[in-house]
Order: sequence, then C-alpha cells, then structure tokens
Amino acid sequence: SIVFLEHDGHCYTDSNNIGALKVDEERRIEGQCVMARCLENKDISLFGCGVVGVAPPCYVAEGDLSKPYPDCCFEIKCPENKANEEEDKLNAI
Repeated sequence: SIVFLEHDGHCYTDSNNIGALKVDEERRIEGQCVMARCLENKDISLFGCGVVGVAPPCYVAEGDLSKPYPDCCFEIKCPENKANEEEDKLNAI
C-alpha cells in the first residue's frame, strides 16, 4: 500500500519510487500507465486508465507503456465495421 507523508511542504511517498512532489506536480509511476499528483492538502492522488468492457468481436488491447500518459492506456480494437459502434458507445458515456 502507498503511504503518503508531508515532506518539507511537499507530498512524499517512498512507494513506487514516487518520492517528493510539489503541489500540483504529476509524475508517472514507472512500469505502469498511472499518474501520481500532489494535491494542495499534501495527499497524493493516483489516476490511471479506468475500466472498460466491450462485446465480441471487439477486445481490449494492452497499452504501450513506452508512450506518455494517457496515450499508454489500453485500446479498444474491433473489426472495422464494429469500431465506430463501440466508439459511439464510449463517447455516449
């Protein structure tokens, strides 16, 4: 679990090699498509790609961790005729 501590007016945790963050500073967690952000109250907020479900024949493909957040998130892959339908469903949410 992540322990959040105040460190010289900054947010600080030794979990996931995050270290110290200034208020409003963001840092990506190494090896994950997750960002850590220091909040004004010195808590650290973690945010990632969310959760999706798709119906066959579409599927959720793993993201590319070499890309920056949020481009590293998973992708929904569908046969060409289903791709637009799934995109429309996601945009409606």
